[in-house]
Amino acid sequence: MSETGRQSINTSNVLSVIMGGGQGARLFPLTKERSKPAVPLAGKYRLVDIPISNCINSGLRRIYLLTQFNSASLHRHISESYKFDHFAGGFVEILAAEQTFADASWYQGTADAVRKNTIHFRTHDWDYLLILSGDQLYRMDFREIISQHRETGAGITIATIPVGRREAS
Repeated sequence: MSETGRQSINTSNVLSVIMGGGQGARLFPLTKERSKPAVPLAGKYRLVDIPISNCINSGLRRIYLLTQFNSASLHRHISESYKFDHFAGGFVEILAAEQTFADASWYQGTADAVRKNTIHFRTHDWDYLLILSGDQLYRMDFREIISQHRETGAGITIATIPVGRREAS
């Protein structure tokens, strides 16, 4: 049992999906030539490094990054930054929006991006699919929320923080 009284979670049965396709209009001009998750942070880092770091520090090493808008610099950053050894079985892999013979449309939102990539997710054995934003600053041990999700038998679990009416726009 961990300090919280919960059993440790088996992280090998979790597949992480980070949403990295955002246009980031409110961060313009920082997003003039890059997607919001590719915006620099503290020098050599990018916003997307936060959820990737949270995954890695939570023992989650199978990570997909879904991209669509202005994503060349994000693709370059990921390919230069994240390399796991071949024996560990981990990866940070980019799944760019693509048109196919079956579907010529681009992503129509978060749920659609996940739906269109289920063909790739099904090539892995997983019990839990963790879907994360690629452009938020936070620190979280995902093992805790996955344990809570499993223990409560929830169909879906959403991590959020309370915001009062006056702060919500």
